[in-house]
Amino acid sequence: MKNKNNLIGLIIISIFLITSSLIYAEDIKYDKNLTQKIQKIINDRNTIKLGMTRANLLEIFTEEGGISTRTWRRYAYRGCPYIKVDVEFKLVGNEGDKLHQSPEDIIKKISKPFLEFSIID
Repeated sequence: MKNKNNLIGLIIISIFLITSSLIYAEDIKYDKNLTQKIQKIINDRNTIKLGMTRANLLEIFTEEGGISTRTWRRYAYRGCPYIKVDVEFKLVGNEGDKLHQSPEDIIKKISKPFLEFSIID
């Protein structure tokens, strides 16, 4: 009998929590304009695929300041300097030169977008 009462109590609490969270979710008012802008940024980022070139990346992102190498660099979204991605490259041509980037270098890893103040050097 005690286990049955505990189960009924858990079910009632679960229903209450689910219902109250749904009611709360309906009360949230999102900024529709901001949400659409963020969706565009995510969609733009998702057009960059592994195997594309540094030149392809530079159509949507621009180089960020700070420490970088030819094989790794942080980039900022062209529409907002606070939206960043980290990118790793496979070198194409003159692999011994670790300083001078090539537009043909291949993207081998790209992070999800993240927020950060600009790095200026």
